[in-house]
Amino acid sequence: MGFRARLSKTVLRDLDRACSRYRTAVTTGRVPAGRRCTQEEQVERWRHATERAVRLSRMVCFLLHDLGVAPARYCEYLGFALRLDRFQRHHKRETLRLIARELTFLWSARLLDRTVLEAVCDLVLSSGDSAAGSWST
Repeated sequence: MGFRARLSKTVLRDLDRACSRYRTAVTTGRVPAGRRCTQEEQVERWRHATERAVRLSRMVCFLLHDLGVAPARYCEYLGFALRLDRFQRHHKRETLRLIARELTFLWSARLLDRTVLEAVCDLVLSSGDSAAGSWST
């Protein structure tokens, strides 16, 4: 699935407002400042991560709708997708394949459909910054 979710103007406006509140929190000390970067870099990283999570959640929702998953179960599959995306950002290809296989097994034990989890895996791994290839081999 080469689909990339586009964010609407409303979502982008809300993201700008949230970044502004986060910037204020960083400058006033309500959020701890990072040691490795400036405040502006920290806000920019936070914005990038938030934007990535919103895009991923939209893509997963479209996928779940196409697969006929009940809307009440969306949040569980989205939690799985966000967890896998976090691992994807921190691990290399071989480790990621093992993690994806293990996560699929664990989350299917929570009574989630394994075929839907595999479809979500394929979507997350194909939409990431690093090409992970097929995770199930």
